[in-house]
Amino acid sequence: MARYFKSRVLLPLLLLIFFFLDGIMATIMPGFVGDGAFRMDSACLMMAFILFALNLEDLLPLYMSGFVMGFLYDLYYTEILGIHLFLFPLAVYVTHLFKHQLPTNLYASWLWTVFIEALYDQLMYFIFRMLGVNFSSYGSFLVAIFIPSLLLNGFLAFIFIWLLRHLSEWIESE
Repeated sequence: MARYFKSRVLLPLLLLIFFFLDGIMATIMPGFVGDGAFRMDSACLMMAFILFALNLEDLLPLYMSGFVMGFLYDLYYTEILGIHLFLFPLAVYVTHLFKHQLPTNLYASWLWTVFIEALYDQLMYFIFRMLGVNFSSYGSFLVAIFIPSLLLNGFLAFIFIWLLRHLSEWIESE
């Protein structure tokens, strides 16, 4: 019963914390970057989905939370409905497919998280470019947004890997 409660109630609440952490990071990061030539976009919620998918066995609550959090993320942050609604569960699915081929250590988890983050950022750029929301060139995107964001998310991944691994073990314990 406790395991059911932790996976069905506490896991979505933890993901909701990461949802709000993305907004907090978006608010405080412009003050750290400087003159505004660079922009760091955190992807804490995407990292949480990837790392929970690497560490949990029961992924059904993660898929359901992915659809709900993706819908909320689209409504609150991007205002384009449907992008994150499918990207979060897709990240969980792809991580689940490759999870058994990866060693279970810090570096493999970090590399996988950074790899998925890089794919996520590239995909978001091309989707927004295709929809006419983003008018910057690809080169300026790489220099001004992609590389700083990847550095920030790589740093955050080191912090979250340890935390979410222990939370996953606690969720799956009886």
